[in-house]
Amino acid sequence: MLTFNKVLEKIDESHSNNSEEFNDKAIATIKTGLNLDEDFWDNFKNICNSPGLGELLGVSKNVISTWYSKIDKHLNKVEEMELNSSKRNKMIKTGYEDE
Repeated sequence: MLTFNKVLEKIDESHSNNSEEFNDKAIATIKTGLNLDEDFWDNFKNICNSPGLGELLGVSKNVISTWYSKIDKHLNKVEEMELNSSKRNKMIKTGYEDE
């Protein structure tokens, strides 16, 4: 089972290795958070500023300080993917009517 820190490490690896597998996992994680609650990631980023989060999760403050930007980067990517997907799904009227 992946911990949140491991998922974020994999996000890092995806940027340095351009590996689709890691990127897919990061995107899936972002979507999971959005499916839980539309504000999940905004709330989580606020928690990242909490001084006790590192102690709670056993993660250094240096690692936690990188999460905010990683989450934002992938949130933007997911939003862009969804926007492109919705543009492709729109029907274009051609004037041809199916009988």
